[in-house]
Amino acid sequence: MTRDKQRQTFTYEQLFIVFSVKVEKVLIRFVLVFLLLLICSQALLQFPYWRTHLTRVEPLEGKLYSDYEK
Repeated sequence: MTRDKQRQTFTYEQLFIVFSVKVEKVLIRFVLVFLLLLICSQALLQFPYWRTHLTRVEPLEGKLYSDYEK
């Protein structure tokens, strides 16, 4: 059987399985990349220098809200 005939004999279910395996691999890679980014960003927040540059709230810590009403 040639490759074209094999491709034509695939059923919808077989094609769906092949497609879903590829999509699953891509999704797993995305999840791993975002998990790594989350861990790195949380690690950077442990250092005061980076924390002041990455967050807008850090410089306001310990200041009264009433100071900003004026």
